[in-house]
Amino acid sequence: MTIYNFSAGPASVPVAVKKQLKSELDNWQGTGTSVMEVSHRSPEFKALMADNDALLRSLLNISDDYAVLLVPGGARLQYAMLPMNLSAPDRTTVYHVNGYWGFLAYQEAQKFSQVETTTEPPSAPYQPQHSLGQYQPADIDKHADYFHYTSNETLEGIQWHTLPDSNGLPLCCDMTSDLMTREVNVNDFGMIYASAQKNLGIAGLTLVIIRKDLIGKHNNNVPTLMDYSTFEQHKSAYNTPPTFVWYMMYLVLQWYQQQGGVQAMQARNQAKARKLYDFIDNSAFYSNRVESGIRSEVNVPFWLADDGLNEQFLSESSAVGLKALKGHKAVGGMRASIYNAVPMEAIDALIQFMHNFEKQHA
Repeated sequence: MTIYNFSAGPASVPVAVKKQLKSELDNWQGTGTSVMEVSHRSPEFKALMADNDALLRSLLNISDDYAVLLVPGGARLQYAMLPMNLSAPDRTTVYHVNGYWGFLAYQEAQKFSQVETTTEPPSAPYQPQHSLGQYQPADIDKHADYFHYTSNETLEGIQWHTLPDSNGLPLCCDMTSDLMTREVNVNDFGMIYASAQKNLGIAGLTLVIIRKDLIGKHNNNVPTLMDYSTFEQHKSAYNTPPTFVWYMMYLVLQWYQQQGGVQAMQARNQAKARKLYDFIDNSAFYSNRVESGIRSEVNVPFWLADDGLNEQFLSESSAVGLKALKGHKAVGGMRASIYNAVPMEAIDALIQFMHNFEKQHA
């Protein structure tokens, strides 16, 4: 039985990458040891680090005006590092919140800067949203340090398909769930960050792409290992990094290059999403609550007509190899996360199962 992993994260890893990992796990680069045992100061690993940087810059067309950093931890750490590095307690930042992760970023930023929101300030507990939210760009404080948003909200299945208007402020974006899934112009941003476990390998590192002139902007008294300048000056290896995670990212980036790069990934993702949404929209048994123009191309939530069938749907789908389809508890229903490593065959298998389940229960 073929297993298809629809997990929102840690997410599916390309089959070819797992095969390569298996083949060289015990003897990497002729060293006679696993990559997990090789020093990050060794010539072999230094070469991997340099090649990884070059691949990222090539795949995303990153200019020399930007530093490419690999920071241990996840995107939640960046919720603090970003305002600590780019703003100050007496300075203003602007946050646009249109989903769960943007809400968490907003909450954390309040500890390190004076946060303004583009819409009514959200309050806890978080309430799911199904729109991008409207605001007037002219109302944004032009003297603030940056404008933050989340490009793709995984819980709600909402994605920005055009850039938000920041009224001239540097755009800082959490692209954890959709970086590498579609083409972006890095030059449009002051800073982009994405934790690795969606489309860059496995959990443990976050990629930070930041315009160099923003590093150390306010000369805050930031802890050494939370200071972007530390990572820039030491090529992200000031102390021992999670080397295995770095290696996995390198394998995934090589796979992207072999597949035709980010442009090819985008074409595949759009085709996968279109096929799944078309099936849902033409069914009376399933539904998606997101307006068509802002639907996510990588996280597709859907609801059954009868919530009482949810557990049966999950049990039966898992039994035939369709894994991790349960929606987040904050929004309920189902969710198919169809990141880069999820093939079209997985979409076809899911649609076939959904069709059969509908026939049985409609």
